Amino acid sequence: MNDQKNIFQSLNGKNVLLLGMVASFFVVCTIGFFILGAYVLKNGNSVRTTITNNTIPTSSIPKDNTLPTGVVPPVNDDDHIRGNENAEITIIEYSDFECPFCQRFHPTLQRVVDEYEGKVRWIYRHFPLTSIHPNAQKLAEGSECATELGGNKAFWEYADAVFGTSDYSNESLALIAKNIGLNTTKFSNCLTSGTHTQKVQAMTNAGLTAGVNGAPGSFLIGRDRQAQLISGALPYETIKTAIDAELSK
Repeated sequence: MNDQKNIFQSLNGKNVLLLGMVASFFVVCTIGFFILGAYVLKNGNSVRTTITNNTIPTSSIPKDNTLPTGVVPPVNDDDHIRGNENAEITIIEYSDFECPFCQRFHPTLQRVVDEYEGKVRWIYRHFPLTSIHPNAQKLAEGSECATELGGNKAFWEYADAVFGTSDYSNESLALIAKNIGLNTTKFSNCLTSGTHTQKVQAMTNAGLTAGVNGAPGSFLIGRDRQAQLISGALPYETIKTAIDAELSK
């Protein structure tokens, strides 16, 4: 009986060390699993996020430290609204006029507003990724110049036209202004003056503080006033499912 050795006594020092390392690894993994699980259970309902690859991430955009983190700024008089102003569902989109995914997402939200017939309003806010889209800031400021000269209607006509072109020269933007009935001289002077630079930057900073992690980044706000972050150019069917869920509450 004394001649028999247990498994640990039969192992040499190197094997004992290896076995101990493996056991420690599994213990650490197990502890980490339970910690992660507890965190998810505690925080999983605080932010409901849908993420796709059809988004361009933020880069070097400062947060607005005067605003509470994770809170979407309420709709205000400076916002651009499409659809019924008193709609039950609000979609606040942070977008970049030079972003290809934003361009793809634009007609999706047009369809949403049209097909839900007054139940959904769409708010457009600026989120130009200037480090990779050199024209985005100018295009955004041009939309504000259009608004200054022609109101909310002119903004959306300008936005539709810009997303439909790849020519971002000042001459092209002036032609867009002319085609939507604006005074081209006043538009061009506004565009080069930098009048709306701060407004665009403020929207961008606020979006990042609220939780936008790329362009396009949108918030779906339902009857309970809780904001659901939707990242990327999601297809119409996905947006429809989310809207229907909110309307059924």
